[in-house]
Parts: sequence; structure tokens; C-alpha cells
Amino acid sequence: MRAWFGVDLAEANRLLSEPAASPAENAPRAQVYKQALSLLIAQRRPSYYLNAGRADLERLTNGYLRALAAAGVIDPASRDAALKLPLAFTPESPALPAGSFVERKAVDAVRTELMIRAWPARRL
Repeated sequence: MRAWFGVDLAEANRLLSEPAASPAENAPRAQVYKQALSLLIAQRRPSYYLNAGRADLERLTNGYLRALAAAGVIDPASRDAALKLPLAFTPESPALPAGSFVERKAVDAVRTELMIRAWPARRL
């Protein structure tokens, strides 16, 4: 959730687990629900849906919202609130934590050894 939408997972869990007391509180809850649903849908073709196919992902997500409401999984108010909100992706990816070369030295050595064994030298 944080990587694609900038939403903290603990906050998303809190919003989704507590019932909305007022219509004003329903908007953030509906947004997080739509974002989580879109990530579940995107797992089919993540490289496409989370990059160039974001408009298609939004259409699919909206279709699933309608289907979930028709099946009684979510209430019509939540569906309508989520349909009004666009999927707003974060403009840039989150920063990766800086790793220490010393801490990664053994891992890198093992990877290099495995790579050498997996690809034998070419014979000319």
C-alpha cells in the first residue's frame, strides 16, 4: 500500500476494520478499500496494471466494486463513495533503505559464486 498509494498499512487496517461513524469518515475508508481491491486485481498482470494500464485497472476495480455491492459484500454507500474517488498513485517510488557494504559482503560473495557455477565459461 505504501509503495503504490503512499498509505501506511497499519492505517489502512485501522480504516478497514472500524465502521465509519459518519459519511465524512466513509471517504478515507472507501479510498483505502478501493486501493486494496485494486492491488488484489493487479496481481494478475502487475507490470501492466501498475504501470501503463492504470486506467484499465481503475475500470476493472470499479466493475468489481459494483459486483461486490450487488452480491451484498459491501454496502451501496461504500460502493458509491469508492466509485467517486480515483485511484491516486504516488508520484515516485519510496526510497530504498541504504544498505551497508560490509553487511552485504557475504551475501554478495555467495551470489557471485552461484552465478559462476550456474553459467560455465564459454569455450571459444
